[in-house]
Amino acid sequence: MTPELSPLDIAAASALVLGAAGVSLAMSLGIGRSLVIAGTRMVLQLLLLAIVLRWLFATGSLTVTVLAMTAMAVFAGLEVFARQSAPAGRAWTIGIGSVAMIAAGGIVVLPALSLQIRAEQ
Repeated sequence: MTPELSPLDIAAASALVLGAAGVSLAMSLGIGRSLVIAGTRMVLQLLLLAIVLRWLFATGSLTVTVLAMTAMAVFAGLEVFARQSAPAGRAWTIGIGSVAMIAAGGIVVLPALSLQIRAEQ
């Protein structure tokens, strides 16, 4: 069963982010603007992800699913590489990050599918 989020749930989460930004403003921490931008970016990314996952689940194709997982891992590797304060400077580090994410995902997903959900091919 999938939990449904109501507009009130979304508003409550947004109020928490805005509250943190307000505290930052009141205490002169200087991170209020970053919090609002990050919160907005997060909501947009999650909406886009929901659209993609809904389409992906509707297709039911193993090939499309594997391609989507690979693309997500590569983009995650690129994001990790971009956020390093002192990046290694070699393109292979993106590959290592992507492979590590695929491996970690497999370690979590495969037992969940086989033991908990009991998915069949």
